[in-house]
Amino acid sequence: MSENGNLKEMYSKYIFPGGDVTLEALSREVGNHALSHCRGKAGVQNICVVHPYYFETDTFISERTRKEGEVIAGRIEDLVRNVDRTRFKLILFENITGYASRTHGWAEEGLIDLVIINPDAYVAGYFMHDNGFSGSRQNYIGGAYGFRSIRSASNGIRRYAPFGSVKLIKDAILYKEPLRDVRSLIERVDSITRGITIKELLKV
Repeated sequence: MSENGNLKEMYSKYIFPGGDVTLEALSREVGNHALSHCRGKAGVQNICVVHPYYFETDTFISERTRKEGEVIAGRIEDLVRNVDRTRFKLILFENITGYASRTHGWAEEGLIDLVIINPDAYVAGYFMHDNGFSGSRQNYIGGAYGFRSIRSASNGIRRYAPFGSVKLIKDAILYKEPLRDVRSLIERVDSITRGITIKELLKV
């Protein structure tokens, strides 16, 4: 259960008809919770996770993509829990509903250094500040979905880290119908040829 305002209960009241919780109220509680549990900033090396459980509430994906999402989310959670925290900072890019329903638990466990919230639950876009990224050199990114939100978060990082690199974690990215989206397919090929694996990150 959430320590701060019972986010899961608030989220349930928000999504069910007749619930008395507005998106504004949920957003305020999410912001307070993130600030109280994650007061860090980006470091020299960062692992950036983009709303890894988004597929769970997406009604516009195939069952095949949903099953692949479950596998990839499991890999990401393994990475978050086992990576060397003396070497890497953990940055979570999340939307309001994803944080309230799922990933706030990571923050409460002390697994996340910085949370960057997308105020819109349905449109990819992160309104970032420096948050320490100007001093970063290596940024590794994974989550859902490839090309869309991954690209948005990557662009935000590059804006503040002109001397840092952004590398895709090739086995930690969920693509939405990759064979039907040429741009996602191109990005997937790029991640295979120039990305890094979770196994490699755990050994770094």
